[in-house]
Amino acid sequence: MMKKLFYPIILSVLLSAAGCTENETGPEIEQGTATVTLSISPMSEDSTLVLTVTPSEDAVSYQVYCAQDADLASFVNGVYDGEERFQSFEGSAPSEVRYENLEDGYYTVLALAVDADGCKGAVASVKAWLPDGAFSSSVQFVSDRAAAIQTMIPYRIIETHYYLGAPGEKEKFENGEVEVTVKEDYPVFYVATYTTLEPSTDYVFYVRGLDRFGMFTETIEIPFRTMDEGTAPACKAEVISNDVYSQTVVLTPNSNCSKVVAMAMNKGTHNVLYDLNWGGNIAGCVEAWNEYASTGIPLEVGTTSDWTCGVAKEMYWISYDENGTIANLQHMDYSIPSEDSSLPAPSCTLEISDITSSGATYTVTADENTLAVWFETLEKDFYEEIVAGDYGDYYLHEYMFAMWYNNNDSIHGFLYGTDTATFTEQAGTPGTEYYVVAVPVGFNGPYASTGGWGPMVVDHYTTLSE
Repeated sequence: MMKKLFYPIILSVLLSAAGCTENETGPEIEQGTATVTLSISPMSEDSTLVLTVTPSEDAVSYQVYCAQDADLASFVNGVYDGEERFQSFEGSAPSEVRYENLEDGYYTVLALAVDADGCKGAVASVKAWLPDGAFSSSVQFVSDRAAAIQTMIPYRIIETHYYLGAPGEKEKFENGEVEVTVKEDYPVFYVATYTTLEPSTDYVFYVRGLDRFGMFTETIEIPFRTMDEGTAPACKAEVISNDVYSQTVVLTPNSNCSKVVAMAMNKGTHNVLYDLNWGGNIAGCVEAWNEYASTGIPLEVGTTSDWTCGVAKEMYWISYDENGTIANLQHMDYSIPSEDSSLPAPSCTLEISDITSSGATYTVTADENTLAVWFETLEKDFYEEIVAGDYGDYYLHEYMFAMWYNNNDSIHGFLYGTDTATFTEQAGTPGTEYYVVAVPVGFNGPYASTGGWGPMVVDHYTTLSE
């Protein structure tokens, strides 16, 4: 059942009407003084239009007509009198007029009043699009520091204006005295999401729509109070590791949180997604993407980056209550460490052992200044060509990094998160000389202006003959 919300659209247009005339060429008689106004009531039924018709006190009767192709002159000249959608009323008391079972499309409603001299007054007109639903707003969730309010937006509305403020600011909102957010062309719905509210505080969400005829709906006011701090389902976030390659955040749920779902990314990269694809419904997006989730236990959120210092990161996570309903949305900003030119250069050692006819075992050990090491078997001709050529000091560093970055299987040896790594080569040819190259990178990463790459370590061996 659609919830009824009060948002009358009032549009009274007084149009000239040739009331009290004999014919087009006959003597004109003065237009009547009685007037009438039209007010559209909330559209709670797709195929029904409800209006309030209010004549002036000097009216002795009044008439109303509704149609998609209603014509003012035909209405004034009585062409529609007696039709199904023509209604006539005696006296000057307001009336509620209903038009039901309407088809899709724009409808024009015309009305006029007749005075004591029997003269028709000016015509009032209002347009409506049906079926179009109600412009309405409701709370999606409220926690101690977050809230989301969803506004249903019919197609006749071309702009949605909203503001989150304190009680009693309706007039300031309508007069533009506060910072109003305007969303253009968002049919169906838009969700206004807030994650930095104050606990135990009264707020009011003010919203109204601008229709295609340049008229505002009545302002909807959605009052709510945030929960006391610490009482909402929530998770505490802690960054436990953070470097240019990998970042790990642990979310620990409180006793009110039955489940947590999280999504992490570079800051701002998903803003367009949230706004356009999800109509501001950030919580819905996080739930649908569901990159990381856990039930009642700490959630470890691990991400990898492109080895660049100083990148701003962000993470959203939603907490569910005991009924499995979204109850909270939290947000956190954090950053990959900035480049530090004072860091010592990285270095590593390489040991070759257990030589066979198809290869050998490599052991790489990194020092405390090294974040990662790539190491690999290179054919002798390829290695000597690079060394003899004018390729620069870090060509093999960048070559091996690029091969690994674009396809992890292309470089077999990769050390990260530990001091020592081993790899056993088994794809060699008997009686062949090979070079083993290891390239270390420091905590500033390979793109750092200083202190990125460390010196390359090289050794060689010849496989056993069969």
